[in-house]
Amino acid sequence: MAKAIPQSFPNTVHRLCRWHIMKKYREYLALLYKKYKTFKEEFTAILNWPLMPTEFEDAWAELVHKYNLENDQMMMQLWSDRKMWISAYYKNIFCARMTSTQRSESMNHVLKKGFVKGT
Repeated sequence: MAKAIPQSFPNTVHRLCRWHIMKKYREYLALLYKKYKTFKEEFTAILNWPLMPTEFEDAWAELVHKYNLENDQMMMQLWSDRKMWISAYYKNIFCARMTSTQRSESMNHVLKKGFVKGT
């Protein structure tokens, strides 16, 4: 899909859904949350605050250093994919407030129910 979207829709931007990313890493993150009492709160704050890219990068570096996760494979993977799912990297892109498949599926339902007639 990541390759097909730019070819089929050259004026669109494909981003990964944060909900899906968090679901993919749920079990791993649960271990960190259990191991470090304040990790979840700090990790969530970094994801939720409307940071600029440099602010996000500084906050991430501080977090992984604090919990000695610099060489952690899962954290390294989350970091390497950051530009595809962290909102700080696409603030300049109009998304019509759609940031996950849940919202687009909800919008699809609204459009089908109210505007598209079944044949």
